[in-house]
Amino acid sequence: MDKFKFLENITEADYAFEAFGKTLAELFENCALAMTGLMIDVATIEPKIKKELVFRGEQPEKLLFDFLQELIYFKDAEVLFFCQFHIIEKKIEDEYEIKIVMEGEETNLEKHKLGVDVKAVTYHKYEVKREKDRWRAQIVLDV
Repeated sequence: MDKFKFLENITEADYAFEAFGKTLAELFENCALAMTGLMIDVATIEPKIKKELVFRGEQPEKLLFDFLQELIYFKDAEVLFFCQFHIIEKKIEDEYEIKIVMEGEETNLEKHKLGVDVKAVTYHKYEVKREKDRWRAQIVLDV
C-alpha cells in the first residue's frame, strides 16, 4: 500500500499530496513525512530532539490540519525538522485523542539539503476521509 503520492494539476502555485493509512495514526505519520519530505531530505535528519503534542477533538480533519500547521511552526520558529513520528490515537466517546512524540533536529545548512519552504496548509481541496479499509487525506500546501 502506498504511504503517500504527490498530486499534479491540483493547483498552479502550490504543492499537493495524497496520503493513506490503515489507522488514523498512520495517516498522520504519512502526512507528516510527505510534507516534511518537500521541505528537507528526511533521511538526513537525526532523532536528537523530542517534542510531544496532543490534539483532541471530534473532527479528525481538524486535528490533522492543526498537527501539520504545528510542524510548519517548528520549522519557522525553532528551525526544527522531524524524521520520526510515534503516534497513538484513542477514541473516547465522540472525540479523538492523538498523542504524537516527534524526534528530529535543528536545521544545519552544511548537513541538510532544504527543499520547498511550506508556509501553510490550506483548506483548498482539503479532505480527510475514512474509506473501506483505510484513511485517506488530500492536502494542498501554500509555498
